[in-house]
Amino acid sequence: MKDDLWQYLKQVAGELWGVSGVSRRVRVGLWMLMGAMWWHSRQTAWHSLRVGRGTAVLGAKLGRDVEEVGWLFAVGLAHDVGKLAVPVGVLDKPGKLSEEEFEVIKRHVTSKAWPVFLVRIQSWRYPKRWKRVYEALAWHHMNWDGSGYGPDGEVREGMEIPEVARMIHAADWLDALRNRNDRKADGRKMMEVEREILRGVGSLFDPEIGQVARDWVRMFGENAGVSGR
Repeated sequence: MKDDLWQYLKQVAGELWGVSGVSRRVRVGLWMLMGAMWWHSRQTAWHSLRVGRGTAVLGAKLGRDVEEVGWLFAVGLAHDVGKLAVPVGVLDKPGKLSEEEFEVIKRHVTSKAWPVFLVRIQSWRYPKRWKRVYEALAWHHMNWDGSGYGPDGEVREGMEIPEVARMIHAADWLDALRNRNDRKADGRKMMEVEREILRGVGSLFDPEIGQVARDWVRMFGENAGVSGR
C-alpha cells in the first residue's frame, strides 16, 4: 500500500512541478492534500489527477496561456477536496446511492466541507485568486441549463456559472464517462463517450467547451489526456 501511495504522490509531484503559474506553497499544499485524499479514497485521488489533466488540456485548446493552463491543472486537481468530509462508505459505494447518501455527496461543494487552511489562509492572503478557487470548487456540478447542484442549493445557469467551473465540469464528466465504459473495447467505448458529450452540449455543457471536449475525444480517442492512473 505504501508503494502505491508513493507512486501516486510521485506522479502528482512530477505533474505539479512541471506546470507554470503555480507557486511553490500551493504546489506543496496540494501535494499534501492529494496524499490525504489517497488515504481517504484512492479512487477519488486518481480521478482528481485525471480531471486536473483534462481541465488543463481544455484550457490549452481554448487558447489559454501557459500560466493559466498550469493554474487550471492545479484547481482541477483540487476540485473534489470537499470529499475529504464525505464518509468513504458513501464516497466509494459501488451501487446506486440513496437519496440521503446523495445529499451527503452534494455537501462537498460547500466551503464548510473544505480544509480549513484552504479557506482561511488563501482567502485572507490571496482574495482574488481565492475567488476563482471558490468558484471552481463550488460550481463544478452545475449544468449549463441550470440543472445539477451548487453550494447551499443555489442555482446558476449558462454564463452565470464561472468559466473555470464549466471547464472542470466537462473534464469531470469526460473522466466519469470514460471509466463507466471501461470494460468495453476501446473504439466502442470512446465512440459512446463522444456521443454522450455531444448530447450534453448546450444542456450539460457550455456549448464551446463541450464542442472542444468532443473534438478532443474524436481526435485522440483513448489517449485524450485523462487516461491512465
